Amino acid sequence: MAGRKPIPTVVHLLQRGGKLPARLAERAKHEPHPEAIDADKPPVVFTPEQRRVWDRIIASSPPGLLSKLDADLVANIAILTGMRDQWLAELNAQGGALLVKSSDRKSMVVNQHTKAIRQVTAQLRPLLAELGATPSARSRVSVMPQDLGDDPLTRFL
Repeated sequence: MAGRKPIPTVVHLLQRGGKLPARLAERAKHEPHPEAIDADKPPVVFTPEQRRVWDRIIASSPPGLLSKLDADLVANIAILTGMRDQWLAELNAQGGALLVKSSDRKSMVVNQHTKAIRQVTAQLRPLLAELGATPSARSRVSVMPQDLGDDPLTRFL
């Protein structure tokens, strides 16, 4: 999809005082409303460290943010975070040197663990932004309240 990401229906409702133009109201009728993520069912292949990351993400996410459709996204974040933490531990075990001597012992090169950490961090950044887990992304994420009761806006959500 080219161009800007569409504005969530919830934001449109807030901006327009609870009223939507016909084209947006029609689109809102067809938006999915998936079930909440099952926090007790992480992938069975997780290591204990990846499970801790999964639990931390689920616990720190506001109610209504994560759905079952987000389970793979959370799993990918847990896997990459576990890899990053493992490489960081190995880097620290080696003394934390960012530069090491090359194999020919004539020059200095960037430590392989530093490169790996940088690559994983680059892969994590967009995933975390999707969940609103970065400061700039948090301002763009809206969370639907769990109990809307008799709110007249619920027919659009």
